[in-house]
Amino acid sequence: RSSWVLWDQIVWWISLSGVLTAMAGMCLGIARFRKTTFGLSMPTPFKGWLRMHHILGLFAGIFVFTWIFSGWLSMDHGRLFSKPIPDASQIQSFRGKSIYQAVKEISPEAFKTLGDSSEVEIFTTGGQTFVTSRSHPGLKLFKPLTPEFLSPAKIMQSEIINAVKMSWPEVKIQSTQKLGESDIYGNLREGSLPKNTLRVILDDPEKTWVHIDMESGQIVSVMDKSRRLYRWLFNGLHSFDFPGLANNRPLWDVVMLFMLTIGFVFSITGVVVGWKRLLKN
Repeated sequence: RSSWVLWDQIVWWISLSGVLTAMAGMCLGIARFRKTTFGLSMPTPFKGWLRMHHILGLFAGIFVFTWIFSGWLSMDHGRLFSKPIPDASQIQSFRGKSIYQAVKEISPEAFKTLGDSSEVEIFTTGGQTFVTSRSHPGLKLFKPLTPEFLSPAKIMQSEIINAVKMSWPEVKIQSTQKLGESDIYGNLREGSLPKNTLRVILDDPEKTWVHIDMESGQIVSVMDKSRRLYRWLFNGLHSFDFPGLANNRPLWDVVMLFMLTIGFVFSITGVVVGWKRLLKN
């Protein structure tokens, strides 16, 4: 686990083998399926535990497969889908200046005006230097007017747009929008974007969305067509993060617990069938 590259490769290939195994099981289950025109007999030629495994697999196998598949996608890391982060050159262009240049603009005396801060951070956005002060009341943003004076500030939308233009100089900006609570790409069960996030929509072939946190002034996500598809294949299939269901409690809990229970029972039948087959051999 200490070697991220080795861990990443092992988990990815093991997960892929799980996907292929689940797919093979579904193909075999469908091939063994037989329809009955009358009577109450079940559509399976098997008996005992294998019969139960086959019948459950015709339904639960779909959920098991999609859950393993979506879990495998959590290890994608740019293999099949685009990464949700900008590259190093885009980050540097978005900042507009180095942290060394930003620090030179502020004297040590200026930090005395921040009071009892538990954490102070200096960052740049679009060539502008900002200072955040974190204390018990919350996060406050400042901008150095002079080396000795930090003035309360707020990151303007025009400054964000200018920074995005610096990072993507060859692409025009189509529009901007602030994310609401009902945004299906920003408000997720896992990996939600910050509340005060601005979406900058680029006019490129991939219809790229650049998400910037208006409080920290940092790019928190880059989402193109590939990444938006990933949202449905991973978040949707893995945790049932679908509009109308994900935030509808306790409906989401009932559906999820039911599917997990069916998948668990189905998996137990598979273990029993496999163990019995090993004992015979």
